[in-house]
Amino acid sequence: MTYEYSELYIHAHENQGASGANRMRRSEVSGEEHMCICGQIFAPVCGSDGVWYDNKCLMVCNDDSKKGDIWYAP
Repeated sequence: MTYEYSELYIHAHENQGASGANRMRRSEVSGEEHMCICGQIFAPVCGSDGVWYDNKCLMVCNDDSKKGDIWYAP
C-alpha cells in the first residue's frame, strides 16, 4: 500500500491483528520505523494539507513531523 504525502511516498505494510485493527508500519526518512495502529473505521477527514484520509487516526499517523502540523476542522 502506498500513501502519497506531498511528493513523498510512504510505503505501508498492513497486518491485521487479533483485535481487527490494522497495524501500519512505515520507514521514516531517518531510517527509523514508526508503527501506527488504526481501526478500520471509515470516517473521512480532510487534513489542512489538502489530503483526504479514511479517518483521523490515519491523518495523524501520516503527519511526518509529529508536531501536529496537520489538523482538521471537526
